[in-house]
This record gives sequence, structure tokens and C-alpha cells, in this order.
Amino acid sequence: MEHDSLSELEATGFEVELSGNDLEVADGGTASVQLRLSHNPGTEVTVQVAHFSGNRDIAVTDGAELSFSSDNWDAWQDVTFVARSEHAGGLTGATFRVTTDVHPVVRELFVQQPSAASTQSPAANAAQNEQPNIVLIFADDIGYEVVSPLNEDKNTPILDRLSDEGMRFDNAFSNAVCTPSRVKIMTGLSNVRNFKHFGVLEEHQIAFGHQLKKVGYATAMVGKWQLGGGPDAPQHFGFDQSLLWQQTRPRTREGSEHDTRYPNPRFERNGVDRDFEELDFNDGEYGPDVLNDFVRDFMEAQVASDTPFLVYYAMNLPHSPFDATPLSESWDPASPGSTLYLGPGNAETRNEHFKDMVAYIDTMVGRVEDKLIELGVRDNTLILFIGDNGSERLIRSVWEGRTIPGGKRQLDDNGLRVPFIANWPAVIAPNSASDRLVDLADILPTFCEMAGAPLPGGRTIDGFSLLPEFRGADSPNRDFVYIYYLNKQVLARTADYMVRRNTNTSGGTLYHFPERFTMDEVPEGEVTPEQRALKAAMVDFLDSMIQERGSAFGPPL
Repeated sequence: MEHDSLSELEATGFEVELSGNDLEVADGGTASVQLRLSHNPGTEVTVQVAHFSGNRDIAVTDGAELSFSSDNWDAWQDVTFVARSEHAGGLTGATFRVTTDVHPVVRELFVQQPSAASTQSPAANAAQNEQPNIVLIFADDIGYEVVSPLNEDKNTPILDRLSDEGMRFDNAFSNAVCTPSRVKIMTGLSNVRNFKHFGVLEEHQIAFGHQLKKVGYATAMVGKWQLGGGPDAPQHFGFDQSLLWQQTRPRTREGSEHDTRYPNPRFERNGVDRDFEELDFNDGEYGPDVLNDFVRDFMEAQVASDTPFLVYYAMNLPHSPFDATPLSESWDPASPGSTLYLGPGNAETRNEHFKDMVAYIDTMVGRVEDKLIELGVRDNTLILFIGDNGSERLIRSVWEGRTIPGGKRQLDDNGLRVPFIANWPAVIAPNSASDRLVDLADILPTFCEMAGAPLPGGRTIDGFSLLPEFRGADSPNRDFVYIYYLNKQVLARTADYMVRRNTNTSGGTLYHFPERFTMDEVPEGEVTPEQRALKAAMVDFLDSMIQERGSAFGPPL
């Protein structure tokens, strides 16, 4: 649980005293913060420290993690954490988190920027401390192999450049299907805690839109919804404006099987000073173009009003039906949409259309970036491109000389490993490929730390902020990625190993990934001592996580 006030923590039996607010730290100086705690006998208390800084040139050395129990802690214990500024400009801020096994509390210590010690101009300092803009592009059904330096189709030059000039995460994992991934990315919670039904985000959930609005962000959601609720559902989850597909209207046109997301689309719009309205396009428009125009117009309006913004751009592309795009030779502007779920033609035709759709994704990302450059805000805008799950299973991609089938709905690399590209010129150094384990739950805490927003209270956040990683610093990470799949199966995995089992069973089967997209079951008689120890740790982890399932079927968190 998270609490925003000391009084809430004290009400549980803990006493906390905090000193050191409004500190001022010159370049190379130190700031000490004392936390004085008492606890009930026999209760273990863990004290941790974390930090944030709006200045990309500031590095902060954290205090060590300390653990106290009744055996080694007197009635009172004074603990001092030291945050040291290591670069010109001093320390701009720090967040200190006190964590107990029952209740944590977050306290913020704002350290003022010392102008005398700074070697940078006031304009440079102001630019570095400005809240960044965020554009989250969540593509629908696209596996890691499709957007990768080793993909041989080479039809994503803009995404390839954003990866080369930013950070690529090579061990990023989603759920294997749509809704669980979307619930997780918005809330920062494992699906075991809050996923109940396909196509539903429960009304009591807290999303990153809520948190960023608290600190002055304008927020928009554009693209695929498919999470239930009524006409104001996006606004309920913290988005000021929205232009969405499959919000309250069905996937197909009334009285037919024609899909409505691509040629001559049907969307739903809502937002500031605008009532909910259904929009039907019948003049040859292409749905991804309409959505992209909305994104660019929203960004332009926020820059004009000097407002930081978050855009959650949940692309429809490249989900089936695999149909022609305006870049395809077979494009038909009069088409009412495919009547087949997978699109027209045979497997070869559908694969060719998929490649065209991926190329169109690249074009759409380029238009967003061009608009940011035009508006003069590109340097301080994070563009984050992620897939929601693996590609559809009929799709074939040539990757490192191998033909890789899509794996949507499968709990292996083909279904779970997704592209994850972060580009933020003011912060992320070029060619910053990362092997850390990344989970969709990481997005909410990353956005909160970037924006200086609080984490949602009263719940366990399963993600880790990636902001230190963006800055090239060491940061906490998970031991295992955890996947809870539609109340059917669970798994824990590292980059190279996985333990998978049915939800209501114990133990599990150990699998080894000698290379990406190659999965071998490890026979019990061939398990090495090192593998046995790893498997035991994974099984223990699975056992602990499945106990969390009770909260999903009880009262709201």
C-alpha cells in the first residue's frame, strides 16, 4: 500500500518524524534527511530511498537499503540518507520512500536549484527542469521480430532510427492478448491483481492519466479502446480528450460484417468543451490517418497553451483484418472494410498487407515526430513505441535468417516478446540498447517519476520506473517477469528461462531459450544444479504471486 501522509502510516502503529525539507544543495554538496521511526515489536521494517530529478545532467547517489527488525533495532533509530549532487547545477529534487512489510509512505523533499553554483545558463536550467511531454504509441499485435535490427524486411526506417538514436529494450514482455496488456500498461498492476474480464477495465482502477493530470498535464487517448464503460469512459480514466475505435460501438457495421477501423472508419470522440459524438467517415478516409491527425492537433493545442501533455496513442495497426493501406497497390478508398476477420485473400496476400500496415505504422510515427519538431518540443518529448502482444499466428517475419511465425495467444517468445523503443533526445543517449527485463507495468511508474506525479495510493505497483535507465544510471529491476494469462496459465521468466504451469496447479515446467524464438523444455532428469535452484526460485515466486489473485475477486482495491 502507498500513503501520501504520515498520519495514515502512524495510524497503523508506526511513528515517523521527518526533517530536512526545503534543503539547498550546491554543486558537489550534500543534503541529509533524517527519518526517525518506531515500530511494533516483532514487525520487520525495511527503509529504502529513491530519487527523481528533472535535470538530465544531475546524477544522485542513493543511500543504501537498510533493513531493521525487532532483534537489531532499539526503541528508536535515527537513519540518515545522503543525496549528493555530482554535476554542475546541484540537486533539483529527491523522493524518499519508507517501506514496511505492511505500509509504505512516500515523502517528497524538494531541494532548491542553487543559481550561484550552476555553470549553465538560466535558459538551459529551465529547459532541463521542464516537465517532459510523453507520446506512448501502443501498436496492436506486433511482435519483437517485426521491429528489430535483425528483421530483414527493413520497412521501418523511422522506428529503426528512433531505436538507434535512443534506447531499445530487447527483453520486453507483454501479455499474449490485448485486454490484459492494456489493463496492465494503464494501471501499473499485474493482471493477477486486477484483470477480470476480456474487454473490461474496472471503474475503480487508477490509470496513468489520473496521475499526470494531478501535476498539470493535458491528456488524450487516441485509437483502440475496447475496455468497456460508457461514453465518458476515457474521461473517467483521466483522459481529457479522446478519439477512439470500439468504445461503445461494435467492431463491425450495423447489419453487416464489415470491419470499421480502416477504410471509411467509424470512431467516437469526446473531450474538453465537446459532447460525446459518433463520427462516420465515408469519403475514402483511412482510419489511421484520422487518428494521427487528432494526435498532432492535440499536441499543437497544448504547445500553444504551454501545457505539458501525455498522448496515449493506442494504434489500431497492424491488427487484422490484414487489408490494403493507402500505400498498397490494391487500396480501395470506397471499401466499407473487410468482412473477414483476417482480411481478404490467402495467407500470402495477408502477409503482404501486414508488411504494408507495418510500413504505415512507421509513416504515422514519422508524422508525429515531424509535428513535435515543427512545434519546437522534440528534445523534451519522450516517444515510446511498444507492442501489446505478439503478431497474429499466420504472420511470417524473416528475422536473422529465420522465418518467425507470429505467436499471439501463445506463452512463448513469439507471443510475449514485443518491441520497446524509447527516444527522448534531451535525456536518452544514442545507441542505448538495454537487456533489462521490462514489463508493461513499468510504464505507469516511469511516467509518474518523469512528470513528478505521485504513484496511486492504496495498491501495490508491480512496475519499476525506467527513468534511471533512460539516464544511463543503475536502477532496481525485477528478478522475473510474471505473466498471468486469462485465469488459465501463469509463468515466470528471465531472458533465458521460463517456468510455466496451469493457474491452479503447483510446481511447473522449466523451459530454456538458447536463443530468441527457440524454446526447449528441460527434462527433469537433465536439470543442472544451477537450473534447479533457478526453477525453485521461480516456483516460489509463482506461488507468492498467485496468492494475490484474491484481491481481484474481492472488493475494489
